[in-house]
Amino acid sequence: MNQSIFRQKSLDRISSPEEIDNYMRVTRPRLWLALGVIVLLLAALILWSITARIEATTLVDGQTVTQTIAPISFLIG
Repeated sequence: MNQSIFRQKSLDRISSPEEIDNYMRVTRPRLWLALGVIVLLLAALILWSITARIEATTLVDGQTVTQTIAPISFLIG
């Protein structure tokens, strides 16, 4: 069993240095767009978690108490 882990057809294709550029895959613009949208959403979420304020209203001993908290304060402690 003297089989290589690579197929002979694949080895033949890349054996010449002139053809090495033919096998480089280029990412489609659709994938770059999806990655950009994900990065923008994450940046918006981080910005919101730092700058936004949430009001929590609770009833304590018959009185309404409103407390303003920052969303990132849950992570910091």
